[in-house]
Amino acid sequence: MHFREWQHFSYLCSQTNTYILMQVIFNYMYRDAGNCKNHGEVIMPNPDNISLIEAIDRLEANLIDDMYFYAHELEVPDLHFPDWDDAYDHSWHEFVSLEETEEAPTAKRTLKEFLSSLKKQKA
Repeated sequence: MHFREWQHFSYLCSQTNTYILMQVIFNYMYRDAGNCKNHGEVIMPNPDNISLIEAIDRLEANLIDDMYFYAHELEVPDLHFPDWDDAYDHSWHEFVSLEETEEAPTAKRTLKEFLSSLKKQKA
């Protein structure tokens, strides 16, 4: 949907008191020592309508250098490749983005629960 269409759609929704609850996609990846990338996503319901700006601010404040994290600590699927090399590979995953979607959630916990469970990641 283009911006003008979205503006018109938003206006129509506001006139009819119809609102669509959007889910949020947490996009992330694993990048190995050879710069090969494995991408993943988790779609979380957002019934509290937390803004993307607020969610990104809270998320980045708890990540290593605003972008790195351990998948098990954020309780998201691990994206490591099967051919792990202890001499070169690392265990960090990388936050890519948050975006709104109308797709069905793939996670049971909400965005609010996800953000509330964050702990400061340590290198």
